[in-house]
Amino acid sequence: MILDRFNDRNGFPIISKIRASEKFRALPTLVIGSDHQFCEKISALSMGADGFLQKPIQFEVLDVKLQAIFRRSQSYQPIIEDIFFKNITLSPLTGDVFFDSEKVNFTTTEYKLLEALILEKGRPVCREALAHKSLSSQNSCIRTIDVHIKSIREKLGPLGRQIKTLRG
Repeated sequence: MILDRFNDRNGFPIISKIRASEKFRALPTLVIGSDHQFCEKISALSMGADGFLQKPIQFEVLDVKLQAIFRRSQSYQPIIEDIFFKNITLSPLTGDVFFDSEKVNFTTTEYKLLEALILEKGRPVCREALAHKSLSSQNSCIRTIDVHIKSIREKLGPLGRQIKTLRG
């Protein structure tokens, strides 16, 4: 992943999130930043970036830097394991949902929503976060989440009742 540093006073929180993620912990990361901020480089590298390049970028240097990072991280493979919750199995590789070992037809949006809910099981997830993780269009009405959740509940039958809506 190449991150282009722009006026973000919070540093590089995305790098910390990547390094904390089980799935993407080993993702090779290169940060591109301004040439006048030495602390940007220190911040990015201390948060877990694999490399840092200062602007203006010389593409030959970028190419060599990327080759070096890839050489060090050739073993990187994202973890794509099935996700289990009770008698539901999600297959991230294929996007399939199995309920009691039988395939259930879920739309891509429904799959993403169910995955987000299972990964956050036991914790409330706000509608905005679900929309961000599952809706393909930024212009989609956030209330469409409710429609998709209703469909998920129906497809899961009695187990679907475990998806609770918290008001407020």
